[in-house]
Amino acid sequence: LDVSTQRVAFHGLPVAIAVGTREDYLRTAGAGDSLFFWWKPDTSFIELQPWALRLPDSDQEQWERNIGITDSIPTTLRKWVSPKLVKADLRVWELIKDMRITSSRIDR
Repeated sequence: LDVSTQRVAFHGLPVAIAVGTREDYLRTAGAGDSLFFWWKPDTSFIELQPWALRLPDSDQEQWERNIGITDSIPTTLRKWVSPKLVKADLRVWELIKDMRITSSRIDR
């Protein structure tokens, strides 16, 4: 089963699925108490003060058996930089080459 389907069924989450334009999404996602996907740096829903749906901590054994009812297996955040940047602007390259950020920092 799809991970989303497993989570909805196991945790008893009431869901509905809709398809539309970005404008439809912006209008309907914020229309009431609802679960919606949102990338935090996007400010579209900031006034709603949304909170993240927190699942139980990841269970590696369950994930290995394709049971996805816990949080996803942690992933590494990576940065990609064009190799041409070092020649284009060495100062910017020096600034970002050792820059690190964690998921918890993004979540603040």
